Amino acid sequence: MPFVQGIYWRKANAAAAISSIVIGAISRLTLHFTLPAEWAGFDTLIPPVISLFTFVSVALATQEISKPQCKAFEYIPTEKELVKGLDHC
Repeated sequence: MPFVQGIYWRKANAAAAISSIVIGAISRLTLHFTLPAEWAGFDTLIPPVISLFTFVSVALATQEISKPQCKAFEYIPTEKELVKGLDHC
């Protein structure tokens, strides 16, 4: 979820990505060891939904604290910047 949201959502930030990865991993491990065997498979389907909810909520809550770093889709570098490898962020 953080990878897809980080590419396509302009409000994505680092705090949301880190929290989504951590919460998603913890929920996956927790569900793997706590769900009964007859519910096998749900331990893989539920954590991405939890991760998505975490990502969106943290990103919206931290927009003022941790702003997105770069607007790469809107910036067109000059030839000089391309040759020198200058970063526009």
